[in-house]
Amino acid sequence: MANSTIDLKLYTVGKGGRNFVVEVAAATTIYNAVMVSQLTADGGLVPGSTALSGPCVGVSAHYQDNSAGAKGDLSAEILTDQMFSMVNDSGTPVTKASPLGTALFMVDDHTVSTDDNSGARSKAGYFGGMEPDGRVRVLIYPDLIGDAGVIFGLVGDMVAEAIGSAASAGTSPYVSRADHRHAMPAAAAASDLTDAASAEGAAATFARSDHLHEVTTRVRRATLAIAVADLVDVATSQVLSFAAALPANARILASDVELGTPFTGGGAATCTVDLGDAGDPDALLDGTDVLSAAVDGQAADHVLGIAPNKSYVGAATLTVTVTSDVNVSTLTAGALTVAVLYTVIA
Repeated sequence: MANSTIDLKLYTVGKGGRNFVVEVAAATTIYNAVMVSQLTADGGLVPGSTALSGPCVGVSAHYQDNSAGAKGDLSAEILTDQMFSMVNDSGTPVTKASPLGTALFMVDDHTVSTDDNSGARSKAGYFGGMEPDGRVRVLIYPDLIGDAGVIFGLVGDMVAEAIGSAASAGTSPYVSRADHRHAMPAAAAASDLTDAASAEGAAATFARSDHLHEVTTRVRRATLAIAVADLVDVATSQVLSFAAALPANARILASDVELGTPFTGGGAATCTVDLGDAGDPDALLDGTDVLSAAVDGQAADHVLGIAPNKSYVGAATLTVTVTSDVNVSTLTAGALTVAVLYTVIA
């Protein structure tokens, strides 16, 4: 596929984000609403997937024609730290079965895939769900995409990635050295993420004498699994709470409903879930259908609430409200997991 030669329509998901102004590279035209990168040589802004450029740093906010100029003659505003909706690759498409936080790569400046084409494609961002029309929600945030040992949300174990020439991988699967790196697996203790690595590796699962690191956890994942056996209220709705509260200053980045088994039985014609908190129970998701058959392992729709990227000043406990047209205790089948990605703003 090829980069766009026309302005595109900007699709964002939720609120929030940041704006930056970046110098456009020499002899370059930036079209509206395309993913953009920076040349590794001089930092000039170019359309995403341009040769000799890095990962996506944002999405262009307007058209800018610097085709006759030198680097920096013109600048362009970019949007970042936000969820964007991009075209799904037809060759290796993203599906709802992809876990939240899966790395996505730029096929061109407006199309993404889970396939990095053997390392030839630069990173676009991270999977944040699907749109009903098949477009892909992509979390784009430069600090998450860089090469400096970043962890994305402890979504799960990841394979070590080679950097430069290969050498001994060391004894710990949790750590890195100059010629290789490993993402922190979900099983690692919280202290493993924050303890500074000393020369002898004070945290056994974090460092060893030849591994020194600086690691920042920027995105985290919280989940709540609900089975039909959990629905015991003799009422048309029941509220269930996440086991652990979100910390103070948490900001929601994405949410999704992984539907293992649709909720049926008792003569139910409807069954939906809301996601939010005690003060605003449908802020994040509002009426997502969990009675209809799953699509690629996810709920058939994804109905956002009024504040899908809500920020919390204090600690907050997320809640899921299951609602049906019959008493929820009469449902006989169903299993789902609600997953939430969030970051903590310092």
